[in-house]
Amino acid sequence: MTVTFVVLAVLSQLPPGPLDGFRANFALIKAKMDFEFTGGAFKDNARLWEGKISKYEEYHIPDRDLTITGQWACDGSAEYYRYGSPEEILDRASRDRLTKGAGKVYYKTLFIEKTEALWDGEILCGHQNHPHYRNEKENPHWKIVHTSVIGGNEVEAGYLGGGSGPFHFPRGAIFPHVLKSYGSAPPLRRQALRWGNPTEVEVYRQDLPDGKGWRQLEVSYDPAIGYLPRFVRALVYYSPKDAASFDETYLIDARPCTAGGFVPAEWYNIAFDVPNFKARHPKYDESTDLAPPLPRLSGGCHFRASNIRDFTGPVALVELQEVHSIAAMGGTVPRPKNMSSLSFDDLERLLGDRIRTPAQRIMMNIDMAEMRELDAPPSRGWRRYIVALAVATLVIAGLLRWRRRLGQAAALSLVILGGNSGCGHLGEPVIKLAAGYKEAFVLIEPRTRELPMTLVVRNDGNRTLRLLKPGGGCSCRKVDDSAFPVVVEPGKMITVPVTLSTTPTTMPQSSLFEFETEKGIVAATAPYFTLLSHELNPENIANINMFESDEWAFDLTHRAIYPGGGAKPQFQLRFPKEFSAVRETAREGRVGGAPNYAFLETKYRVTLKDRFIGAHRTAITVVNAKGEVVLEAPV
Repeated sequence: MTVTFVVLAVLSQLPPGPLDGFRANFALIKAKMDFEFTGGAFKDNARLWEGKISKYEEYHIPDRDLTITGQWACDGSAEYYRYGSPEEILDRASRDRLTKGAGKVYYKTLFIEKTEALWDGEILCGHQNHPHYRNEKENPHWKIVHTSVIGGNEVEAGYLGGGSGPFHFPRGAIFPHVLKSYGSAPPLRRQALRWGNPTEVEVYRQDLPDGKGWRQLEVSYDPAIGYLPRFVRALVYYSPKDAASFDETYLIDARPCTAGGFVPAEWYNIAFDVPNFKARHPKYDESTDLAPPLPRLSGGCHFRASNIRDFTGPVALVELQEVHSIAAMGGTVPRPKNMSSLSFDDLERLLGDRIRTPAQRIMMNIDMAEMRELDAPPSRGWRRYIVALAVATLVIAGLLRWRRRLGQAAALSLVILGGNSGCGHLGEPVIKLAAGYKEAFVLIEPRTRELPMTLVVRNDGNRTLRLLKPGGGCSCRKVDDSAFPVVVEPGKMITVPVTLSTTPTTMPQSSLFEFETEKGIVAATAPYFTLLSHELNPENIANINMFESDEWAFDLTHRAIYPGGGAKPQFQLRFPKEFSAVRETAREGRVGGAPNYAFLETKYRVTLKDRFIGAHRTAITVVNAKGEVVLEAPV
């Protein structure tokens, strides 16, 4: 351990501190353990940091017992967790009948889901088994391993915050990941006695938004046990109420493993509030002798490890019997059938860039060849259905003659025919309008916001209609009403100029119009299909979880659509100098349903090569033959 600490001290750009010692110790932890975590309350205000164990009572209330049992392991770089409520509680919860109210679901039995996870301080990989799925054939949670990158401002490290382990302090967080939420400002360093042990203290402080107070984290590292935190205090002060809340963890016992690292074996956590904080502690700092104010009872919890033994590693998920796939932000892959465990190395091999790179939005398939490749060839078998239908009709007619009078049967046949024709009862007036655009497919530019169109309206009813006034249905559609009112005979059509507010995208769309007539309001829907001349996927490119040493590469697809009878459009893709781009594949064809248009689609592999891009805004651009930027994807 001493050699590792010296190496860190030499290589570090900042003066080495107790946190470096903690990380050196963590790298030497090769151990596994069983543990139990109980919730409870402290019945007095004895100061744990003076070496006095307060009167602590565990909560074991029927349907409210939040005891957690589990296993934990560490290979020096990552941790393994397998925990949850005791089996009898999960079994009881699986038989609960849930109640709902005010949009919420209420559980009779409180529980912690059965959880299996890997954690390396940045990546959380695992799955959870909700007890209410036990009696169902499909359990979507336990059958998929989810992988996520936890950002620096997320204190609780995902769902692990609801469980427990040897480094779960302060409550709901995992040390030292919790330090990331305090920003990059260096901590203040002090020295203090905790339990009579000399410790090195780091104090992290951060102001709350709008000047409403501040929060502080005080970590007292003990060099005698590998710089494990002997005492951790989290404090939040809320100035409008002059009140502070505290969360304190006291490490009671630590054990060394054969590899040399110390691991926490037992600790208590206590939480309490202090009203009138400024009046009680006007000169508060990390050395303040603080205790819960009587007669308040303080909530807390107790972590206790057992059966601590050596571990060779690497850590890996092993509850994979029901798992069928492994998911990350960049997509999902099936679990190999012969895989019985999943380590971080396996995860990297299976997912690669998918772990940190978001998935591309799926682009609409407009390839006519792909759309038609599964079409079945025309069949002449339809004739037998016509014959069968005719035979069935004759049989039904015979039965009707037998059971009813001929007049009734004739009336029934007219009703059936009228219904099948869509015209309702024969002889009744039908008021109906049909609408469509003269331009069924419209090629638009990426910067298009208003689209002039010609609406064709046809009287599909059997009565003459007087259209008094047209309505676009919303402010996004402007209708030219200069030709109204207008009379339209059955089967006749009129054209109406309209202007649409549109979002530049390749997709089918529709517009609802309402026409005021002497017979009331008659609605009609007009479909159309916009084709974007240039499209980039993804539209916005970001990697919010990237660290300086990470590699970043992603796929970029460019699609161009143009009139099929003309020449291919002339354009150029320009990439920022901080990136390199390699053209991988290209394909072209006719647009499905619109054979007068063609497309050219090209895929690139883009890699970041200059890490000094930082937070500066740049973009991947598409430039036309005139040198104009017609589309850009911000990076």
